[in-house]
Amino acid sequence: MKLIKVRYRGGGGGEFLGSLLTKHSDVVTKEVEYDESVERWFLERSDELSQHYIDGSEPVSATDWDDALWNIRLDHGYGFYVNDSADTFDSSNEEYYKNYLWNDWDETKTILLQPQSEKSVKYIDQLAAAKLNLGPSNQEGHWLINNGFDIHSFWNDQWESCKELTELYKDIIPEGHSYIEIDPHDLFHSDEELSENTLYTMIDYLKFDDYMIDEWILKIDKYRVNNKKLINRTIV
Repeated sequence: MKLIKVRYRGGGGGEFLGSLLTKHSDVVTKEVEYDESVERWFLERSDELSQHYIDGSEPVSATDWDDALWNIRLDHGYGFYVNDSADTFDSSNEEYYKNYLWNDWDETKTILLQPQSEKSVKYIDQLAAAKLNLGPSNQEGHWLINNGFDIHSFWNDQWESCKELTELYKDIIPEGHSYIEIDPHDLFHSDEELSENTLYTMIDYLKFDDYMIDEWILKIDKYRVNNKKLINRTIV
């Protein structure tokens, strides 16, 4: 069996990317819901985000993986953040996740859809705030704080926190499994040429036929415009 994992910062477009990938004939088809009012995409899933288990509770495994096609799993990765240290994997579920997401598969691909510049992370966080009403003081923020996640650094020291989390995600990938870093700003929110080049870089990594490229580029163009409109109307 084969698994593609997308590890993305909230607001970074992981669900949108998932909606593109699941249209490819090599990937398991998933139901997709779309909220046009805030340009949000929701990909069908049968397990929970890792952050649901940040309190140390036992994760629930999905049972509907396909044996022939590439399966896909989206996750912010916040649940991999250890309760008492920002530098290491959450040891309470370490063995489970390393097997569940990597070692139990014949082949894996990991896309780290993480900002790679201060400009990028600030733009992505603007989108997260506009779409999700997120911030250090909302209900989910309090829940993460209570379970050891440094949500204040996440929002108030965005670039440093983003770099730390990205390195953490790299460190938990077992030896012998690959990953690629893709900046969501480059892929979705830059000029058309950089978006297209970044898309091809990702497709080359996945070793996918590029027959969907033209359709994906059109969808990314629309996504870019709609997100820009969303930010502009929420700036006060």
